[in-house]
Amino acid sequence: MKTFAMLMMILLLLAAPAWSQEPDLTSRPWGFGWDGSPTLRRQLGRWQLAVTAGPDDNLSDSETLSFGPDLPDSVQGLLTDGDHSKRESGHVRLDVLREVARQDNLVFFGLFGSSYQWSDYESGSDYYYYRDEGYRLSRESGFWDRWSLLLGGRLAWYPVPFVSLETDFGVVLSWYNRDSVRQSKDPDETEWNVDHRHNHEQDFDSFGFYDLTTGMNLVVWF
Repeated sequence: MKTFAMLMMILLLLAAPAWSQEPDLTSRPWGFGWDGSPTLRRQLGRWQLAVTAGPDDNLSDSETLSFGPDLPDSVQGLLTDGDHSKRESGHVRLDVLREVARQDNLVFFGLFGSSYQWSDYESGSDYYYYRDEGYRLSRESGFWDRWSLLLGGRLAWYPVPFVSLETDFGVVLSWYNRDSVRQSKDPDETEWNVDHRHNHEQDFDSFGFYDLTTGMNLVVWF
């Protein structure tokens, strides 16, 4: 997606001198594009609503079967190292914008937004201790989420009337919560060691343009 966005930006930059004109935002009220994830826009006069959302799931498994002179005969060719992880996560963001100023095909919006991120995950590993002739087991599962409020601005450039290239900047206040359970058991143990952890954090930060592939949004209007 980053490569595609870069190619689109280059083509629009080349075409801009011939198409450059002040955009009529009311003639194309709907927009769809990319703002780190798929985004849907609705233009309402000088106001604009934007919803951005997407998943971030991951499933990973790995196994190692070993042969070697240091391993006892009972585990030759058996599993000596295994790892697995699973993550189901995503995010959704709602922005409310209002046009503040414009110059030709540049439009500046004031921005107020809120976002929610979450992740439900679990992981585990089996590692063989050849001296003890047994497996060390570990498991972890948990859930975290983050609520954020954003205040800032969005600068949108319309190289052609139906496409906008945008960048956001401002400040963000976030609340982060995480609950996790870690379990482990050594070869000579019969009971699991269990640790419960609870984390609550709050942070205040700024956000803005980084580079052409991570700090620019591309929206097509229709």
